[in-house]
Amino acid sequence: MRVWAAALLGLAACSGGNGGFVFEGMVGTDIAAESLSDVLLVPSTIDGARGPTVAVDTGSPLVALTGDLRSPIARLDVLGVSFLDVDFSPLPAGFMEAVGGVVGCTILCDFAVAFDYRGHFVTLDDADLPTDLEPEIEVLMDRKGGGTGRLGAAGPIVTIPPSRLIVSAVVEGTVGRFMVDTGASITFVRGSNAATLALDQRPTASVTFVSQLGAGSVTMMRVQEIALGGARVEGALIGSSSSVDELLGHLAEEVGEPLDGIIGATFLRENHLIVDYPLDRLRFRRYPTQEHFVDPVMAVGIELAIGLDTVAGAFVTIRSVRGDAAIKGIMESQQLVRIQGQPVLGKTGRDIANSLIAPRGSSILIDTFCERDPRCVMPTSRMIRADQRAL
Repeated sequence: MRVWAAALLGLAACSGGNGGFVFEGMVGTDIAAESLSDVLLVPSTIDGARGPTVAVDTGSPLVALTGDLRSPIARLDVLGVSFLDVDFSPLPAGFMEAVGGVVGCTILCDFAVAFDYRGHFVTLDDADLPTDLEPEIEVLMDRKGGGTGRLGAAGPIVTIPPSRLIVSAVVEGTVGRFMVDTGASITFVRGSNAATLALDQRPTASVTFVSQLGAGSVTMMRVQEIALGGARVEGALIGSSSSVDELLGHLAEEVGEPLDGIIGATFLRENHLIVDYPLDRLRFRRYPTQEHFVDPVMAVGIELAIGLDTVAGAFVTIRSVRGDAAIKGIMESQQLVRIQGQPVLGKTGRDIANSLIAPRGSSILIDTFCERDPRCVMPTSRMIRADQRAL
């Protein structure tokens, strides 16, 4: 699975565009978007020809595109508006599956940008709001960073405006400073903060993701609550990884203050969000239900009869099944012997449970024996989809 971990964090003050591009057309059109792991993607047109699908990314300071293109682009049509003479930063081919680039601050910073995570729309200014939203909660943000740098390896030296959206957030009672990033699928905290949260022995799982930062392990857990002012989300999944810690260090240098993490889609998606750049405000209107999203990691629907700290023998008894596991014929009282080809022998219940967690859409190879059935002389192998709430 490919997941957006933190969009274009590597393009800090050393890259950028001129900002404030001249544009033509009327704002206020709801643009239908695709959702890639809760990051909203919109189509583009470049000089009259079909362009790449791009992420609308408040975490990026600029426009960045893949393909054989030369900066500046005479005309970039995106989000219902035509932008003229657009400088951009080149991205390598295959940057991300299904994504040809991002539009960041040099497009977005002149507007109030609406993100409808439920309806999958993005709008520049004057968005038509759904009628069933909860009352608006307004959160102040500080726009920081920016500077001068070179576009690509041999491009011109340009200036970018302050683009990093910095807010104060409270994670389980601890106040920190976070960057708001609509290009991040996951809300991240520093590894040291995650380790402190995990001292209460809450369930955690190490999941391998592929992102524009490369392949890497992300430690996932749930937190009781994240609050940005009056905007609150309970039970949100958060992640931590060494690569994001490193990038938070680079961002801290750019914005001039330490950062504790990134507010991504596992928080943002529960709300209709307007990022009001001109007024330095975030406007949250919570959806009445949360049926429109699925967590970025899911679990195979198998409950095991073993304690978390108990070391397994050659097999572990299955206590209950649900979802795809039940559909594929796994039953109570069967014996789990291997996961992804690895024996359960010698592993703790916690490690075995973590092995049953994977990025959403993934399947896990499960080998089971029947209990006390002489016909079960060999384990049965099944690919089981991870389709249940994890952690």
